[in-house]
Amino acid sequence: MTDPIEGEGKTNEVLWNWLEQPANLVALLTSSHYENGRLAEVRLYRAELGIPDRPSSQFGVPKRPNPELARKILEDVQEYSKPFGARIAIENGVGIIRIRSRAFSGAGCRTRTRDLRFTKALLYQLS
Repeated sequence: MTDPIEGEGKTNEVLWNWLEQPANLVALLTSSHYENGRLAEVRLYRAELGIPDRPSSQFGVPKRPNPELARKILEDVQEYSKPFGARIAIENGVGIIRIRSRAFSGAGCRTRTRDLRFTKALLYQLS
């Protein structure tokens, strides 16, 4: 790492150090499926946002993680979700939350899966 750049009384090293924390280098992309106006299933696609050896221009761009990191991301989410009673199945590298029919009926639910157009191709690449 090069010497930090001074600015506004703090160094960039201190200012941006939080980005290098492991929890900030991974993410989840989700896809929700609705049936009869109720949430039926949520799929969790794992992504890594920048291992330290990546060029800075690619930092924060979601990429498919290696199998070990992918498994760890989903297992961590399983563990973090336990206190809330959420059960997350891991099938073919994708986290799946199946909602029981009476468990949730949120306002504004759609009757079909609604993926954002700009993430659809990315979800395909990450699955």
